[in-house]
Amino acid sequence: MQSPDLLGALLLAQGDTFVIQGAGRVVWCKISVPRGLPPARGAAAGEAISTFLLEQVLERRSPWLGVVFDVRDGPSVIGPVSLRAMDRILDGAERSKRRMAILVRPSALVNEQLSSLARARAPRFAIVTDDPAAALDWMTASG
Repeated sequence: MQSPDLLGALLLAQGDTFVIQGAGRVVWCKISVPRGLPPARGAAAGEAISTFLLEQVLERRSPWLGVVFDVRDGPSVIGPVSLRAMDRILDGAERSKRRMAILVRPSALVNEQLSSLARARAPRFAIVTDDPAAALDWMTASG
């Protein structure tokens, strides 16, 4: 299953390895990393994403419900700079009480990296899943 139709979604930010869109009250951050991407470019993208999400979405007064962070076309492993950026993003989700669903490929190393980080940094407000429908359900669940 693909992400919901983002054709009419509002473009919020983009870089050469990511696009962030708003659909309804949910922010969708899609990571696409081409083969051979220099680690420094991936790290810079992680920093840019972190800055945008923390300043625009993961704020207590934000109109957004939360973020679906889709890394299914992302890197096979996340480097230290991007892990620190994700750590800040997850802290922001927990602190602002905004939900975060991280979409991963099944049985990938990234799945374990992000699951461990989500449990540690945002145990109440983040899930890691390989099911887009579960991610969207998490965004709109009550309680």
